[in-house]
Amino acid sequence: MGSEEIGSSRAGQVVDVEDAKPVGNHEVVAHYTPSSEEEKALDTRINWKLDTTVLLILAICFIVRYVRLGSCSSFDIDIS
Repeated sequence: MGSEEIGSSRAGQVVDVEDAKPVGNHEVVAHYTPSSEEEKALDTRINWKLDTTVLLILAICFIVRYVRLGSCSSFDIDIS
């Protein structure tokens, strides 16, 4: 910045900015991938447990809503 004041107006001026460069040869990993069969089996068990938990929560919420309303009026179909 030199002798310029911080916050001074530089409208219309081009300012050199150093490009952000990665340090070293680090590869960015976007997601986790299991590296062994043991980790794959653990992931499968955890995914199954999470899926089951979410389904149980949704089922309980649906049942509670059904009991509170007396019936699901939006799903009632008059077949007569």
